[in-house]
Amino acid sequence: MKNKYLFIATVVILATVLGGCATANISTSWPGLNASSSLAYATFGNYVYAVKIKDGTLAWQYPQQMDRDQVFFAPPAVEADLLVVGDYTKNLHAVNNNNGLPQWVFSEAKDKYVAGALIYDQTIYAPNGDGYLYALDTNGKLLWKFRTKNANWSKPVTDGNVLYFSSMDHHLYALKLNYSQDEISADEEGLRFGIQNPLWSIDLGSAIFADPVISKDGSIYVVTLGGKIYSIDAQNGNILWSYPQEGTSGGFWASPWLVADTLYAADQSGKIYALNSIDGKEVWSTPFEAGSPVIAGGLAVGQGAAFITTDGKYFTFSNREDIVQSAQITESTYTLPQMVEGRIVLAAVGKEFLLTTFNVANPSNLLWKFNPPEN
Repeated sequence: MKNKYLFIATVVILATVLGGCATANISTSWPGLNASSSLAYATFGNYVYAVKIKDGTLAWQYPQQMDRDQVFFAPPAVEADLLVVGDYTKNLHAVNNNNGLPQWVFSEAKDKYVAGALIYDQTIYAPNGDGYLYALDTNGKLLWKFRTKNANWSKPVTDGNVLYFSSMDHHLYALKLNYSQDEISADEEGLRFGIQNPLWSIDLGSAIFADPVISKDGSIYVVTLGGKIYSIDAQNGNILWSYPQEGTSGGFWASPWLVADTLYAADQSGKIYALNSIDGKEVWSTPFEAGSPVIAGGLAVGQGAAFITTDGKYFTFSNREDIVQSAQITESTYTLPQMVEGRIVLAAVGKEFLLTTFNVANPSNLLWKFNPPEN
């Protein structure tokens, strides 16, 4: 079944570029991944899988019986007993996180869910390929929606006061987390669900696929498919710095990641950049070249960082001089790994496994491999 869904990254890149960054007619992609302290949640093909991190056994799958019209690739959002995930038709599903039983389905969107949703303070913020960001309560009731000028393929983030999200229409937007009825107006269908104006927005000149990252000091870091890295003031949307100041680097599909005051970003050619997060100056005089594209991105690991290439090379480092390839995964990897209590959980596309895990201290030793059951 996994070969059916094997994703070739250049197909998406070409579809996006040739289609003017419109929503591509993609039927295949890479797995979505999230994790709690005990379960790893993977979306792939017709199912969502909950797998026990301790031993790699299946806790539950959703749906219990295959529905060929439902295809899942968006990362699931998990909060308390609720798991929310969108499919590649137009449906947003809510599932009991403990047993995988369905709770409700929201079906008012018009396109696929590529990005994961954000669940914050009893509200679900779900970006969709139809150009809308939908805000729902945890019972699946639509509260409001905001329309951009193109598909929304990145997950929103919040600092607890404001919601920030980026779009394929080149913009980064800031919205309120909640709106009163007086602030909600009629949408294009004449229903009172529309939010007309963001708190602020800024055009960054190129489509944005990667999730934005927000720092504790009030900066938002955004990377674009056009090859730019930006630091944005969360209060007003002003650009604090951009990199490179002239020209562009390779396109960025992966979100940047912060380790202390250093911002790392990996482009689609496999170059890893290290910048001072305050002023955007180069920490490394030249980027590290991994030798293969990086679509998944990286993450902070202890006092250092790690990243993985599309052909499964897993690198760890604390500075430019000690970057080492710590492991070679035999499968293709496009999904950001998750770290759970000293373990890295990894989703992959290939024949041997969909999920695996290893200890941070010993990445070459895979503790278990999970492959979906044949249905």
